[in-house]
Amino acid sequence: MWDEWLEYPASSSLLEPLRSFLRKLLRDDRQRDFNLATLDLLDDRERQLAQVEDDLARTTNQLAADVRRLEELLRVAVGRNDALLVALDQKLENTAARVRDVSLPLLTLTAEERGKLRGDLLYRRIEDGMRGGEQNVRESLLPYVEYARRSVGVIDVGCGRGEFLRLCRDASVPAKGYDTNERSVAAAQAAGLDVDLGSLPDCLAAVADASIGMLFASHVVEHLSSEILFAFFAEGARVLRPGGLLAIETPNAASIVTSSNDFWRDPTHLAPKHEASLVLLSREFNFEIEEIRTVHPHEAGRRIPLPDAPELRDTIARLNDLLFGDQDLRVVFRKPAQPLAASR
Repeated sequence: MWDEWLEYPASSSLLEPLRSFLRKLLRDDRQRDFNLATLDLLDDRERQLAQVEDDLARTTNQLAADVRRLEELLRVAVGRNDALLVALDQKLENTAARVRDVSLPLLTLTAEERGKLRGDLLYRRIEDGMRGGEQNVRESLLPYVEYARRSVGVIDVGCGRGEFLRLCRDASVPAKGYDTNERSVAAAQAAGLDVDLGSLPDCLAAVADASIGMLFASHVVEHLSSEILFAFFAEGARVLRPGGLLAIETPNAASIVTSSNDFWRDPTHLAPKHEASLVLLSREFNFEIEEIRTVHPHEAGRRIPLPDAPELRDTIARLNDLLFGDQDLRVVFRKPAQPLAASR
């Protein structure tokens, strides 16, 4: 073997240069082979790592897409579950309301008024079924209590089951209600609330000029004809003191699902009242705008699930906003602190 020969002691110094040259040549070849093998191994590992990174990226993207789909499904499931719970609550409350209505004593009625008693009972069933539980309604009306605190004397026209009047009582705010439903008035009076039978605009006829701080109408104006709506604004401008508030909540006419479908579940509704028309009326009677906003979003389960494709998500989101805009419109108008002519 050459390497053995190279290690064997030379007999002459003349062979030393040749032996050194051959030893170096053999070492260089082995190092080169080792280096080449190492580089090949590193290349293989690099290719394997790149493949692992690609696989990991694909897996991460797939997981992200799965998570987005699960989030959408979860929102739908939660929304449907909430809707079922609300329906169950309404069913229980409707049953309790039927017992309450038949147990309440009748008010002193004329023969004609007694003839409409059955209609009043039917509307109570509609109100209980459409508006939701009394606790939910009270919570939705809480923002108006802050306005009532700023006012001295509150009248709630179309007070219904008296949720707002109860809130005012809890807040130590004097408030009186009027409603056309004999059963609703009887229930409110039994609860110790200051409520009388009366319809717009007649119920405000005996109210002195500039004598109250807030006139409140929640889900009332959609039941009024144009003539009575105009009279309501005129009476509001008369009975409110300077700085007083006219607060209205009504179904949101700009929400397609609300105005074209949900609105008509109540057979006593006449027409949605659009924000623009209410603002126009307020200006005609010299009111100023205190607040305008939409409130009470639809259940998440009713909205169209957002797709994974980014180019479609924005379009579907805009369509959701158009179809499922907030259910209700809140408008609060303020009577000027001074007559308009004087302020100029």
